[in-house]
Amino acid sequence: MAAIALVGNMIAPGGGPASGCKLNSYLRNTTTRSPLYSNVGLTTPTTNPYVGDADGRLEFYFDSAIEYEWSVTTSDGATVIWEADVVGGVISVTYADGVLIHSTWAPALATSLGSGWTAAFAATKPTTVSGYGITDGVRVVATKALLKAVSISGLASSYAVQVLGRSSAGGDGGGLFRWLPGSQTAFVALDPGEAIYVAPDSDPTGASGVWVRIIDVGTYQAGWSATGDGATNDRVALQSLHDAGNAGGQIIELGPNKTYEVVESGSNGYCLNYTKPVSILGQGFFSAITPDSGVGAAVSTLRITPTASVVNWLQRFEKLLIGDPNNSSRYGGVGIDIDTRHSTQAAFWNFKQIIIFEGNDVGFRFRNSTPTTLVNNPITTANTLNTVTIAHVAHGFSVNQYVEFSGATAVGGLTVSGTYLVASTPTADTYTITHASTASSTATGGGAAVVESHSKNITGGLYCSTVEQVISRGGFLFLDVGDSFAFNTILTTGGGIGFEWQSIQSPDAEMPSQCLIQNWNCTSEDGALLVHRAQHMHVENANIEAIVAGPTYILDFKGDKGRNRNCSVSNTHIGVYPGVGASAIFRVKNCIGFEVDNVICLVGHASTSATVDVFIDTDSVDTYVGKITSNRSGGALITDNGVGTRGVRKLATLTASSVWNNKGAARGSISFSGLPVAADTITVNSTVFTARASGATGNEFNIGVDATATAAAFTTVLNASVVAGVALATYYSIAGDIYVLYDASGTAGNSFTLAESATNTTVSGAVLTGGDVTSEDASFTKDYDGFVTLEGSIKSGDPSASVVILTMPVGFRPEKRERFSVYCNNSGTHTVALLEIREDGQLVIVSCPGNTELSLSGIQYRCADINSISFT
Repeated sequence: MAAIALVGNMIAPGGGPASGCKLNSYLRNTTTRSPLYSNVGLTTPTTNPYVGDADGRLEFYFDSAIEYEWSVTTSDGATVIWEADVVGGVISVTYADGVLIHSTWAPALATSLGSGWTAAFAATKPTTVSGYGITDGVRVVATKALLKAVSISGLASSYAVQVLGRSSAGGDGGGLFRWLPGSQTAFVALDPGEAIYVAPDSDPTGASGVWVRIIDVGTYQAGWSATGDGATNDRVALQSLHDAGNAGGQIIELGPNKTYEVVESGSNGYCLNYTKPVSILGQGFFSAITPDSGVGAAVSTLRITPTASVVNWLQRFEKLLIGDPNNSSRYGGVGIDIDTRHSTQAAFWNFKQIIIFEGNDVGFRFRNSTPTTLVNNPITTANTLNTVTIAHVAHGFSVNQYVEFSGATAVGGLTVSGTYLVASTPTADTYTITHASTASSTATGGGAAVVESHSKNITGGLYCSTVEQVISRGGFLFLDVGDSFAFNTILTTGGGIGFEWQSIQSPDAEMPSQCLIQNWNCTSEDGALLVHRAQHMHVENANIEAIVAGPTYILDFKGDKGRNRNCSVSNTHIGVYPGVGASAIFRVKNCIGFEVDNVICLVGHASTSATVDVFIDTDSVDTYVGKITSNRSGGALITDNGVGTRGVRKLATLTASSVWNNKGAARGSISFSGLPVAADTITVNSTVFTARASGATGNEFNIGVDATATAAAFTTVLNASVVAGVALATYYSIAGDIYVLYDASGTAGNSFTLAESATNTTVSGAVLTGGDVTSEDASFTKDYDGFVTLEGSIKSGDPSASVVILTMPVGFRPEKRERFSVYCNNSGTHTVALLEIREDGQLVIVSCPGNTELSLSGIQYRCADINSISFT
């Protein structure tokens, strides 16, 4: 056996000597007490527990051959101060005043404490701290001020100090510091908050050295430098904690339920700006970062601007409260503002359990575009060529990267505006694009206000990331976002657009840039959803309330920055309050493969709310409309101008020259057996039309060379009429006859009047006839699987072979020619007609015995692949 001495002073919780502290000694991993000794021969046991003196001093010998377990408590035994395991004479401290040390040191005989140390506030723990090169012991001081006061004369990197608190022992900001000699002025400048680097009082610049905090695995405590009391300005403390930290990744832990007040950094437009890979984790219920009341509406509270120097992966932001919910003067302009314009890769980020209060209608903003005003007259054209050269200093682009221009004046007959692909990069300061037209001359120009804004393709945008359990007063603005983004259980409210989205540009139009929004609750003042460009964007299980007049569309897949591809909205409720005069609740524009299903649209009052539930624009292709529920009388109002829309019944447009019209629609005729006389009149549904020898204007028609020419001239005037009563019908002339075909089925057409006071002119009757409500108009639908079905009956047309009854629009045409047998009524005789649908969409008569009634029901075929159709 060998005797080893332990001599040292214990510090009480909160600082000061642990007077009368008690050291209990046990055999390791047992409750059996193991003796300590007062002499080197290990023959005279001390008391067990060993009781320290008034200064908390312990002084005894122990046996190196015995494995001990020691516990030091306060004099009353109520609080544990220090615990250690002793194996082979080596003491491993496992617990010290609530702080896990995770370090091992071996004791020696008592020595002088050295310059700058006092017995009352220091305990010698000689000799080493494993893994950190500390060979001259670990000493303890109560506060950071005492650490700064330590004499640095002759100190080497082997010296370390345990600080018990920033401003008081046991408070925040404590930790283990080692001395780093040599000039460390750069580190001191990075860390004015003294979170990691603490300069001594004798050399505040750090020219002689600095105390540096020993940190495990990149975890940083806000309490190292910030107060979190909600009143002290903690901007410098939180900013320097990040700036001085590890460039390869860091985790900043905010204090439980603490509030960190921050002010704007100069006039830079932000309070905090973090450029290194960082995770920010609140604790307790929430940790708050609150702008000072002097912060303006244009200032971002927390800005994240990762640089290209490192990969920005696996960053987390959790349990954060941004802004003060009880004080609107303590809102920033944007709560969380992320800008990845300068990052090569940003991915696998997670935002969870965050509440944001802002003052500028945007709570959460993501950007990946760089607007740049180019040099004066940056555009050069070459005569007869469509290659355009752009002067853009240090552009950094590569071929096939997107660029977008605005503000340019015409140059060489060309206006460079909108989005283009980089065609070549001749120099570091120039690149070329390809214009849709050729230049009329060689010229340089464009003016002084040409702005180029671009987004980095694919890897520049944040991708493979999630936002969950986030509440924001103010909307989400996500522009040029990368692949695979998910939002789950979010709430947006207040001013601005609830959710604005734009996927990143890519040369590959089919890039799977997926965005999934689930369990979204939105109270909207300026529209709930605005989508500029998206691929695979899906909104599910949303509840949306539009409460303020103003937005043109509540949900708007606008597609103004590129095609929206394969997007959907499902299982969603949209409520529109009285007075919200939107043009439509839901717009589908510039979309391919859009789906809307299981959507409820509730309007507050039909006269003051949105006029249409779903509006499908002409540039949308292959939209699917499933179940739409509306509280409007007659059901949901859908305006479908799209190409190949599925799930919407569309009325067929019959070929006028075939003179077929819907069986339930009224019809009549105007016939010329010769020429009328100038000033003769014909009255059509109460509107008088006058015959003229020439020079007809307004409600007049010219008399032709014969009856056929006269009928043709009058038909042109009737079809062009803007008089509402006249426009209720369609007019078609054959020889000297004008057929008047009422547009809608039903008895209303039976009130449409005809009269004449003209030579050689007759009308079929005083009113049109044949209108009824028992027959279905000719119509068609395309189902989810792409099968087109025709329905309805038509009458009184030309039954001749090869007559084209109608032409199906693009998106509803068959992939191959097919024939169908359909029901035909020939003056009371029930028979069969044979019709053919052709690849160009024409429905043609092969044979038809009569024209009393011709049914289109039973015609069903598979539509041609919509992707084979060319659209611009």
